[in-house]
Amino acid sequence: MCGYRYFNRLKFQARAQIEHSNKTYAAELFDISLRGALLHSIVPLPLTKGTCCALKIHLPTSHISLKFHAELVHLNENNYGFKFLEADIDTMTHLRNLLGYNTGNPDQITDEFHFWLDSV
Repeated sequence: MCGYRYFNRLKFQARAQIEHSNKTYAAELFDISLRGALLHSIVPLPLTKGTCCALKIHLPTSHISLKFHAELVHLNENNYGFKFLEADIDTMTHLRNLLGYNTGNPDQITDEFHFWLDSV
């Protein structure tokens, strides 16, 4: 089915950092799923589709940061869509909990998580 997303996206605001070529760029998280995230930067960033970066998303009201190795797969003005390539188990556990608590449907997120595990 065209345009179908298996992984639901959660609109969520948080500070983020994009690290590439020994430089760090500030950004804001717009939305996130188990598979990727959409970030916004106030200024254009020197990134192109296919660029691999390290992402760090700082969860508000905690000292937890989600850390991903990700690929830029979508670029529209100052919006940057990343596909997660790698994450440690703590990051994935925190992300699953974040999505489960904030979507109001933890069972669906658990199903998505199992689907994601089967696909890696």
